[in-house]
Order: sequence, then C-alpha cells, then structure tokens
Amino acid sequence: MGAVLSNTFSEVHIGEGALADLSNLLCEEFSASKKFILVDSNTRKHCLPVLLKFFHESINYELIEIAAGEEHKSLVSCEKIWKALTAGEIDKHSVIISLGGGMIGDLGGFSAATILRGVKHIQVPTSLLAMVDASAGGKTGINLSGLKNQVGTFSHPLAIYIYQPFLNTLPERDFNSGLAEIAKHALIADAELWESFRKKKTFDDEDIRQFVLRSIEIKSGFVAMDEKDLRERHALNFGHTIGHAIEAFSLAKYELAFLHGEAVAVGMIAESYLSEIVSGLPTHEAEEIVNCLASRYHYLNFDFEPTQLMPYIKHDKKNKNSIPDFTLLPSIGSVKINQHTSEENIEIAIRKTRNLFLNPVV
Repeated sequence: MGAVLSNTFSEVHIGEGALADLSNLLCEEFSASKKFILVDSNTRKHCLPVLLKFFHESINYELIEIAAGEEHKSLVSCEKIWKALTAGEIDKHSVIISLGGGMIGDLGGFSAATILRGVKHIQVPTSLLAMVDASAGGKTGINLSGLKNQVGTFSHPLAIYIYQPFLNTLPERDFNSGLAEIAKHALIADAELWESFRKKKTFDDEDIRQFVLRSIEIKSGFVAMDEKDLRERHALNFGHTIGHAIEAFSLAKYELAFLHGEAVAVGMIAESYLSEIVSGLPTHEAEEIVNCLASRYHYLNFDFEPTQLMPYIKHDKKNKNSIPDFTLLPSIGSVKINQHTSEENIEIAIRKTRNLFLNPVV
C-alpha cells in the first residue's frame, strides 16, 4: 500500500503501492461502473503498460488517446473526449482516469467536470510537474485564443495516485520543468526547503519523494484556506504572471515552445527582480534565487522583448481592469499577494532577465 495524505481535498496515494491501491479502488467501488482511461501518445506508449500490470484482470476499461503537447489542451480535444465518452455510454456512475502530465490532467479534469454535469475523476500524474502541482488543487482547464487556462472549472479529483517510477520515462527538460514548481513552493512558504533545493546538483529517488510530499503539503495548505482562488491561494502564482506570458508567447511564435515549468522558472527570475523593487526582497536573496535558477535553466533561449510579453501580461486572468497582478516575495519563504507596479518596472525586470540569459556569467 502506498503512503496516503489525507489533509487535502483529494486523497493522495504515493509510493510503490500506489497503483495497486488504484486497482483495489476500481475493483471495490467501481466494479460495475464504466471506466475510461485518458492518455496522450507518450503516456500510452510509456506509462499505460506499467499501469495495466497492476490492474486486476477483472478490470475493463475504454481508452481515449489525445495527441501529446500543450497545443492540444484545447476545445477541439475536449470535444473529441466528450464524443468518445458519449459513444462509450458514460453515465453518472462512471469514472475517468487521467494518466499523464499536466495537460492530460487538466483536460481529463475539465472533461469529467463538464460531461453529464460532472462524473468522478482520478489523477495518475506521470510527470514531476503534475505530481507536485497540476494534479492537486482542483483547477481544470483548457487554453483559448493563445491564453493559458482561459476556460476551466474548480473540480477536485476523487483521488491522486503518484507512482514515482513514472519519472524514469521523462526527458530531462520535462524533469526540470517539475523542479521549477518545487522551487516555487519553497520560495513562497519554506525557506529550509529552498535551502535544501538550491544546494542539490542532482536528485535521488528519496530527494524527489520528500520534495513531492512537501510541495503537496504546501499547495494543499493554501488551497484549504482559499479553494476558489479568491485571495490566499494567489500565493501560488509567484513566477506565473510573467511565466504564463512567456509560455503563451513561445507557444504562439516558436516551434519549440517553453515548457510550463521552464517558463515559470524564467518568470520567477523576473519576478524576483520585481520583488526587489516592489516588495523589499533583499538584494542578496534576489541574487541567490536568480543565480540558482539561471544556473539550472541556462539552456533556455530567453530573448523576448518586454513589448512582446506585455500584451499577454495584461490579459492574465488574475488581473483586474487589465492591471497586472503579481505575487511577490518580501523574503525567501514568505509572500505578498495582489502586488501592483508600473509597466516601466515590469519592463525593467524582463529586460534584466533577458540580459541574464543573453550574457550568462560563466
């Protein structure tokens, strides 16, 4: 049996026994129900065979496959899923299992929340980013008109099953993408976790297990205070106002787009510079953050101009009356939400970040 976290909206199973736990749940509570597994082209190849090894032979399911990639987190993909569910005669007793990273989790959660006005949904995250962030918290959504998560719902999964060996299938960039969300959780809420994170050059299995557990605890704490993201939960947006702009712009303009966590990492660098100006982050702490993240994500080609990102920043869903809303750091391990500043300061922070990547310190 996997370890179980019960201090969240969704029961979280983590460990070698997590997938066996899922099999037991399906046999005990959904034996007579229709079961649908949502995958993308990558997780069908690399992760589905692993999952099925743990399934009891009596478990029947229908498979729905979506093409891999953030560009497929769309209304078109949702319609494909809804039609497949309808053809499979889904009913209110059915369950949808999302086997994949953040894109599949968001799509599966949104599809489950909207088909028949809501059916049960289970998350089986296969990427580090999904394990530490996307699978928990109840946010589902799709992109629209080039804007991240423009359409979505709040709908918590019934349970989350985290099987760490799935991470062995990840390319290095995808692994690094997940590390960015761990860094974010540390920076906003746990200075000791940040100190541990920044000193690591490599991560073994136990390191990752502990970082995943602590990240889920931190996120769950903010979600418990503010489920619908009206105030306290805004703390989780550090790095995301500029990060989402980077991700959306790169997705629209470049064949090889930034991954979500990569964009957030660059966003955290820019928003650390902004934190110096706006929220009083000490210069030595800002430098510590910038140096750590720049070193880990040095391979990124961040050469975007502030004028290219500002339209996306102004359309961020957290804004009010098109005024950019930031979550910033007064110190490592603490956070200030609903921070506002001039467009000039935002451009200064982006330009400093751009110069950092164009002229790296060797």
